[in-house]
Amino acid sequence: MGALFMNMRPFFPATDVMSIFFRPRMTIAPSLLDGYTQKDFLSKSFLDFASAFGISTEVIDILEDITTIRIVGPENILNAATSPSLSELVHMRDLLLHRILSLAPTGNEPDDELSAEECARLAALIFVLDKLFLPVLPPAYHRIVHMITDRLNTTIEGKATSPEWTGHGWVLMWIAFVGATVHNGDPVTTRSLIRSVAPLCANLFSGPRQMRAELRTRLVGVIGRTELFEDHLIDGFAADLEQAWRV
Repeated sequence: MGALFMNMRPFFPATDVMSIFFRPRMTIAPSLLDGYTQKDFLSKSFLDFASAFGISTEVIDILEDITTIRIVGPENILNAATSPSLSELVHMRDLLLHRILSLAPTGNEPDDELSAEECARLAALIFVLDKLFLPVLPPAYHRIVHMITDRLNTTIEGKATSPEWTGHGWVLMWIAFVGATVHNGDPVTTRSLIRSVAPLCANLFSGPRQMRAELRTRLVGVIGRTELFEDHLIDGFAADLEQAWRV
């Protein structure tokens, strides 16, 4: 993964020192945030997961920020700016990536790369690249998104049957959903991610017929609001998950 992080450094202008403390709630036009409060974006189930695994405040803040941007809409944020320009959107993207990459495991502790925190961090990284800023992502970086998804696939392996993850199945399902629905994702990695969470199905769903509706409700119950999950991605993920469940 070290090579991956080195490859991403050219994303950031060498002459620009970007603040790790960038928070959308402090920079987005206040009118765009009317009707939204913190509880709308990170649920109790996610915060319980974060508490159980000691997820850092920085990761929690980033997840709140990316869901804020996704729900309000990058285009709406840009249009509300005093001097809207594409560079402002790119700058927002790079600030978020800078913050996420700064939290990467150092490699001194091998277990860190398989930790719950790393699962959440990788999901956040994929979310920024693939679901927030894909239109302003240089084509060369699409392959990097797939590399990160491969890493996420390795990181969540075996967690669905791990006793310490008992009670956090929907958080793990959300993490798998983020990785399994990337733009033009590798089918092999997608199938592997879905197989990794298939053991959760018997405990999380009433039955195959209810899977799509329950996914829509319960993923929102982990993070975000309904605007965060496109219907066609839910439908495709549910179909693949149902097939893996039946095997």
